[in-house]
Amino acid sequence: ACLTGSAQIAECWLFLFQFTGDDKWRVAAERCLGHVRSTMHVDGPDGIRGAIAGSFPIGGGYQHFRHPNWAVKFFLDAQQLSLDIAQSGNRADSSPLKSVL
Repeated sequence: ACLTGSAQIAECWLFLFQFTGDDKWRVAAERCLGHVRSTMHVDGPDGIRGAIAGSFPIGGGYQHFRHPNWAVKFFLDAQQLSLDIAQSGNRADSSPLKSVL
């Protein structure tokens, strides 16, 4: 799995939840984020503590044996949106996209 892409698609699914109100998008995003979160290095040397590998398993095709900084960035973006949705009471009308679209 491309963990960077998983985090990005999870954020897209959260936007779809906000726009449509269909809970299947939120559930899918939370499961995806849970998978990415489970791969985060919470122990170890300073160079990888808090890092997310490019791929799972780490030897996969994207960023082979690397921990790109943008993987964490996309994960945090999606995680923050998830928290914002939870704090708004999971209302589909909480999206700033509603006013644009």
